[in-house]
Amino acid sequence: MNTTNYEYYKIFYYVASIGNITNASKFLGLTQPGVSKIIKTLESNLNCKLFIRSKGGVTLTDNGKLLYNEIKTAVGIIDKVEKNIKSIANSNEKVINIGISKTLTKNFLLKYLNKFIEVYPDVKVNIKSGSFIDKVNMVRNKELDFIVLKLPCDKPKDFEEIKLKSIHTVIAGNKKYKDLKEINLKDINNYPLILNAPGATTRYYLDKLCESVGVKLKPKMEFTSTALVKMYIRDGYGIGPVTREHLTKEFESGELYEIKTIPDITERHIGIIYSKDIGLNNISKDFINTIENNIEKD
Repeated sequence: MNTTNYEYYKIFYYVASIGNITNASKFLGLTQPGVSKIIKTLESNLNCKLFIRSKGGVTLTDNGKLLYNEIKTAVGIIDKVEKNIKSIANSNEKVINIGISKTLTKNFLLKYLNKFIEVYPDVKVNIKSGSFIDKVNMVRNKELDFIVLKLPCDKPKDFEEIKLKSIHTVIAGNKKYKDLKEINLKDINNYPLILNAPGATTRYYLDKLCESVGVKLKPKMEFTSTALVKMYIRDGYGIGPVTREHLTKEFESGELYEIKTIPDITERHIGIIYSKDIGLNNISKDFINTIENNIEKD
Protein backbone atom coordinates (compact mmCIF):
# COMPACT_ATOMS: atom_id res chain seq x y z
CA MET A 1 0.00 0.00 0.00
CA ASN A 2 1.63 3.31 -1.03
CA THR A 3 1.34 6.57 0.90
CA THR A 4 -1.35 8.04 -1.34
CA ASN A 5 -3.49 4.94 -1.10
CA TYR A 6 -3.13 4.81 2.66
CA GLU A 7 -4.38 8.39 2.99
CA TYR A 8 -7.40 7.50 0.84
CA TYR A 9 -8.21 4.52 3.04
CA LYS A 10 -7.65 6.55 6.19
CA ILE A 11 -10.09 9.20 4.97
CA PHE A 12 -12.60 6.48 4.07
CA TYR A 13 -12.18 5.03 7.57
CA TYR A 14 -12.95 8.30 9.34
CA VAL A 15 -15.91 9.13 7.10
CA ALA A 16 -17.31 5.66 7.85
CA SER A 17 -16.64 5.98 11.60
CA ILE A 18 -18.13 9.47 11.90
CA GLY A 19 -20.98 8.88 9.44
CA ASN A 20 -20.90 12.40 8.04
CA ILE A 21 -18.59 13.83 5.36
CA THR A 22 -18.77 17.40 6.69
CA ASN A 23 -17.85 16.41 10.25
CA ALA A 24 -15.15 14.02 9.03
CA SER A 25 -13.67 16.81 6.92
CA LYS A 26 -13.51 19.12 9.94
CA PHE A 27 -11.90 16.40 12.03
CA LEU A 28 -9.27 15.66 9.36
CA GLY A 29 -8.62 19.34 8.67
CA LEU A 30 -9.62 18.96 5.02
CA THR A 31 -12.24 20.59 2.81
CA GLN A 32 -15.55 18.81 2.27
CA PRO A 33 -15.18 18.88 -1.55
CA GLY A 34 -11.69 17.41 -1.19
CA VAL A 35 -12.91 14.54 0.99
CA SER A 36 -15.89 13.90 -1.32
CA LYS A 37 -13.55 13.74 -4.31
CA ILE A 38 -11.26 11.25 -2.56
CA ILE A 39 -14.21 9.02 -1.69
CA LYS A 40 -15.43 9.12 -5.30
CA THR A 41 -11.91 8.31 -6.54
CA LEU A 42 -11.66 5.39 -4.15
CA GLU A 43 -15.06 4.10 -5.28
CA SER A 44 -13.93 4.44 -8.89
CA ASN A 45 -10.67 2.59 -8.20
CA LEU A 46 -12.51 -0.24 -6.45
CA ASN A 47 -15.34 -0.20 -9.02
CA CYS A 48 -18.07 -0.23 -6.38
CA LYS A 49 -20.15 2.09 -4.20
CA LEU A 50 -18.91 2.37 -0.62
CA PHE A 51 -21.53 4.73 0.83
CA ILE A 52 -25.24 5.42 0.62
CA ARG A 53 -25.61 9.20 0.82
CA SER A 54 -28.54 11.01 2.47
CA LYS A 55 -29.29 14.41 3.99
CA GLY A 56 -28.42 13.05 7.43
CA GLY A 57 -25.01 11.71 6.43
CA VAL A 58 -23.63 8.52 4.95
CA THR A 59 -24.04 4.81 5.69
CA LEU A 60 -21.92 1.96 4.43
CA THR A 61 -22.97 -0.33 1.60
CA ASP A 62 -22.20 -4.05 1.89
CA ASN A 63 -18.94 -3.47 0.03
CA GLY A 64 -18.22 -0.49 2.28
CA LYS A 65 -18.76 -2.61 5.39
CA LEU A 66 -16.38 -5.25 4.01
CA LEU A 67 -13.67 -2.67 3.34
CA TYR A 68 -14.19 -0.96 6.71
CA ASN A 69 -13.85 -4.24 8.62
CA GLU A 70 -10.65 -5.07 6.74
CA ILE A 71 -8.86 -1.74 7.32
CA LYS A 72 -10.09 -0.58 10.74
CA THR A 73 -7.50 -2.65 12.62
CA ALA A 74 -4.63 -1.30 10.53
CA VAL A 75 -5.72 2.32 10.89
CA GLY A 76 -6.27 1.80 14.61
CA ILE A 77 -2.76 0.38 15.06
CA ILE A 78 -1.17 3.31 13.23
CA ASP A 79 -3.18 5.82 15.27
CA LYS A 80 -2.18 4.02 18.47
CA VAL A 81 1.50 4.11 17.51
CA GLU A 82 1.24 7.86 16.83
CA LYS A 83 -0.45 8.35 20.19
CA ASN A 84 2.22 6.31 22.02
CA ILE A 85 5.01 8.32 20.40
CA LYS A 86 3.35 11.56 21.52
CA SER A 87 2.85 10.14 25.02
CA ILE A 88 6.54 9.27 25.28
CA ALA A 89 7.46 12.76 24.13
CA ASN A 90 5.22 14.28 26.82
CA SER A 91 5.91 11.72 29.56
CA ASN A 92 7.51 14.29 31.87
CA GLU A 93 4.15 15.99 32.44
CA LYS A 94 0.97 14.23 33.54
CA VAL A 95 -2.05 15.98 32.03
CA ILE A 96 -5.77 15.26 31.89
CA ASN A 97 -7.92 17.18 29.40
CA ILE A 98 -11.65 17.28 30.16
CA GLY A 99 -14.46 18.67 28.00
CA ILE A 100 -17.44 19.84 30.06
CA SER A 101 -20.01 22.65 30.21
CA LYS A 102 -19.70 25.45 32.75
CA THR A 103 -22.95 24.33 34.40
CA LEU A 104 -21.78 20.75 34.96
CA THR A 105 -18.38 21.99 36.10
CA LYS A 106 -20.09 23.94 38.88
CA ASN A 107 -22.85 21.46 39.78
CA PHE A 108 -20.97 18.18 39.38
CA LEU A 109 -17.28 18.16 38.55
CA LEU A 110 -15.67 20.46 41.14
CA LYS A 111 -16.40 18.26 44.15
CA TYR A 112 -14.80 15.20 42.57
CA LEU A 113 -12.01 17.20 40.97
CA ASN A 114 -10.89 18.42 44.39
CA LYS A 115 -10.77 14.85 45.68
CA PHE A 116 -8.77 13.76 42.62
CA ILE A 117 -6.22 16.56 43.09
CA GLU A 118 -5.75 15.57 46.72
CA VAL A 119 -4.66 12.09 45.62
CA TYR A 120 -2.86 13.14 42.41
CA PRO A 121 -1.36 16.59 43.14
CA ASP A 122 1.19 16.29 40.30
CA VAL A 123 -1.44 15.97 37.58
CA LYS A 124 -2.25 19.08 35.54
CA VAL A 125 -5.98 19.40 34.78
CA ASN A 126 -7.19 21.27 31.69
CA ILE A 127 -10.92 21.98 31.41
CA LYS A 128 -12.41 23.11 28.10
CA SER A 129 -15.97 24.06 27.19
CA GLY A 130 -17.57 24.66 23.80
CA SER A 131 -20.30 23.19 21.63
CA PHE A 132 -20.93 19.46 21.65
CA ILE A 133 -19.54 18.93 18.14
CA ASP A 134 -16.47 21.05 18.97
CA LYS A 135 -15.72 18.89 21.99
CA VAL A 136 -16.25 15.70 19.99
CA ASN A 137 -13.74 16.90 17.39
CA MET A 138 -11.29 17.87 20.16
CA VAL A 139 -11.45 14.28 21.44
CA ARG A 140 -10.79 12.94 17.95
CA ASN A 141 -7.88 15.36 17.61
CA LYS A 142 -6.56 14.21 21.01
CA GLU A 143 -6.99 17.68 22.49
CA LEU A 144 -9.45 16.22 25.02
CA ASP A 145 -9.31 12.84 26.75
CA PHE A 146 -13.08 12.59 27.28
CA ILE A 147 -16.28 14.65 27.64
CA VAL A 148 -18.43 14.88 30.78
CA LEU A 149 -22.08 15.47 29.88
CA LYS A 150 -25.69 14.44 30.38
CA LEU A 151 -26.80 11.16 28.83
CA PRO A 152 -28.42 10.20 26.55
CA CYS A 153 -26.81 12.40 23.93
CA ASP A 154 -26.29 12.37 20.18
CA LYS A 155 -23.28 10.11 20.65
CA PRO A 156 -21.19 9.47 17.51
CA LYS A 157 -20.94 5.79 16.66
CA ASP A 158 -17.16 5.81 17.12
CA PHE A 159 -17.60 6.86 20.78
CA GLU A 160 -18.26 4.81 23.93
CA GLU A 161 -20.11 5.98 27.05
CA ILE A 162 -19.84 5.39 30.80
CA LYS A 163 -22.73 6.31 33.11
CA LEU A 164 -21.63 7.87 36.40
CA LYS A 165 -24.59 9.33 38.31
CA SER A 166 -28.36 9.27 37.84
CA ILE A 167 -30.18 12.60 37.49
CA HIS A 168 -33.67 13.72 36.50
CA THR A 169 -34.58 16.29 33.89
CA VAL A 170 -37.95 17.80 34.75
CA ILE A 171 -40.16 20.53 33.31
CA ALA A 172 -40.40 23.52 35.66
CA GLY A 173 -41.94 26.98 35.93
CA ASN A 174 -42.08 29.74 38.50
CA LYS A 175 -45.07 30.57 40.75
CA LYS A 176 -47.15 31.61 37.70
CA TYR A 177 -47.31 27.89 36.90
CA LYS A 178 -47.89 26.75 40.48
CA ASP A 179 -51.28 25.24 39.65
CA LEU A 180 -50.07 23.53 36.47
CA LYS A 181 -49.54 20.11 38.00
CA GLU A 182 -49.34 18.01 34.86
CA ILE A 183 -49.07 18.36 31.08
CA ASN A 184 -49.20 15.88 28.24
CA LEU A 185 -46.16 16.18 26.00
CA LYS A 186 -48.55 16.17 23.04
CA ASP A 187 -49.79 19.54 24.30
CA ILE A 188 -46.46 21.02 25.38
CA ASN A 189 -46.35 23.51 22.49
CA ASN A 190 -49.45 25.19 23.96
CA TYR A 191 -47.17 26.70 26.61
CA PRO A 192 -44.30 29.20 26.23
CA LEU A 193 -41.20 27.02 26.07
CA ILE A 194 -37.74 28.12 27.20
CA LEU A 195 -35.22 25.65 25.80
CA ASN A 196 -31.57 25.00 25.18
CA ALA A 197 -30.54 25.63 21.58
CA PRO A 198 -30.30 22.62 19.22
CA GLY A 199 -27.05 20.75 19.75
CA ALA A 200 -27.25 20.76 23.56
CA THR A 201 -27.66 17.31 25.13
CA THR A 202 -30.83 18.30 27.04
CA ARG A 203 -32.41 19.66 23.85
CA TYR A 204 -31.47 16.46 21.99
CA TYR A 205 -33.08 14.43 24.78
CA LEU A 206 -36.32 16.44 24.76
CA ASP A 207 -36.53 16.53 20.97
CA LYS A 208 -36.28 12.73 20.81
CA LEU A 209 -38.78 12.23 23.63
CA CYS A 210 -41.34 14.54 22.02
CA GLU A 211 -40.77 13.05 18.57
CA SER A 212 -41.73 9.68 20.08
CA VAL A 213 -45.25 11.07 20.67
CA GLY A 214 -45.40 12.86 17.32
CA VAL A 215 -44.51 16.38 18.52
CA LYS A 216 -41.92 18.80 17.14
CA LEU A 217 -40.95 21.35 19.78
CA LYS A 218 -41.65 25.02 19.04
CA PRO A 219 -39.84 27.07 21.69
CA LYS A 220 -40.63 30.68 22.49
CA MET A 221 -36.99 31.32 23.44
CA GLU A 222 -33.75 29.38 22.90
CA PHE A 223 -30.40 29.85 24.64
CA THR A 224 -26.98 28.31 24.21
CA SER A 225 -26.45 28.88 27.95
CA THR A 226 -28.16 26.55 30.45
CA ALA A 227 -27.82 29.30 33.07
CA LEU A 228 -29.94 31.61 30.90
CA VAL A 229 -32.56 28.89 30.41
CA LYS A 230 -32.87 28.57 34.19
CA MET A 231 -32.95 32.35 34.69
CA TYR A 232 -35.76 32.95 32.19
CA ILE A 233 -37.79 30.05 33.60
CA ARG A 234 -37.29 31.42 37.11
CA ASP A 235 -38.34 34.92 35.99
CA GLY A 236 -41.62 33.62 34.55
CA TYR A 237 -41.08 33.88 30.80
CA GLY A 238 -42.20 30.29 30.32
CA ILE A 239 -41.59 26.68 31.28
CA GLY A 240 -38.69 24.45 30.39
CA PRO A 241 -36.25 21.70 31.37
CA VAL A 242 -34.03 21.83 34.43
CA THR A 243 -32.09 19.23 36.41
CA ARG A 244 -33.99 18.52 39.63
CA GLU A 245 -30.87 17.57 41.61
CA HIS A 246 -29.14 20.86 40.75
CA LEU A 247 -32.01 23.11 41.92
CA THR A 248 -33.20 21.52 45.17
CA LYS A 249 -33.16 24.88 47.04
CA GLU A 250 -35.29 26.56 44.36
CA PHE A 251 -37.88 23.77 44.47
CA GLU A 252 -37.96 23.66 48.30
CA SER A 253 -38.35 27.44 48.58
CA GLY A 254 -41.19 27.64 46.04
CA GLU A 255 -39.14 29.68 43.61
CA LEU A 256 -39.68 26.89 41.06
CA TYR A 257 -42.41 24.28 40.67
CA GLU A 258 -42.07 20.90 39.00
CA ILE A 259 -44.65 20.04 36.34
CA LYS A 260 -45.22 16.33 35.81
CA THR A 261 -45.37 15.11 32.20
CA ILE A 262 -47.25 12.40 30.35
CA PRO A 263 -45.36 10.31 29.40
CA ASP A 264 -43.09 10.72 32.38
CA ILE A 265 -39.65 12.11 31.65
CA THR A 266 -37.33 9.21 32.32
CA GLU A 267 -34.20 9.08 34.42
CA ARG A 268 -31.00 10.39 32.86
CA HIS A 269 -27.35 10.20 33.82
CA ILE A 270 -24.27 12.32 34.08
CA GLY A 271 -21.54 10.36 32.36
CA ILE A 272 -18.64 10.51 29.98
CA ILE A 273 -18.08 9.71 26.33
CA TYR A 274 -14.72 8.95 24.73
CA SER A 275 -13.30 7.72 21.44
CA LYS A 276 -13.34 3.94 20.99
CA ASP A 277 -10.30 4.17 18.72
CA ILE A 278 -8.21 6.26 21.13
CA GLY A 279 -9.49 4.81 24.40
CA LEU A 280 -8.77 6.15 27.88
CA ASN A 281 -5.29 6.67 29.27
CA ASN A 282 -4.37 5.63 32.82
CA ILE A 283 -4.79 9.14 34.25
CA SER A 284 -8.31 9.35 32.80
CA LYS A 285 -9.17 5.93 34.25
CA ASP A 286 -7.90 7.04 37.67
CA PHE A 287 -10.03 10.18 37.48
CA ILE A 288 -13.17 8.21 36.55
CA ASN A 289 -12.48 5.73 39.36
CA THR A 290 -12.21 8.67 41.78
CA ILE A 291 -15.67 9.88 40.71
CA GLU A 292 -17.23 6.41 40.88
CA ASN A 293 -15.77 5.67 44.33
CA ASN A 294 -16.93 8.99 45.78
CA ILE A 295 -20.40 8.81 44.20
CA GLU A 296 -20.91 5.58 46.12
CA LYS A 297 -20.12 7.46 49.35
CA ASP A 298 -22.45 10.41 48.61
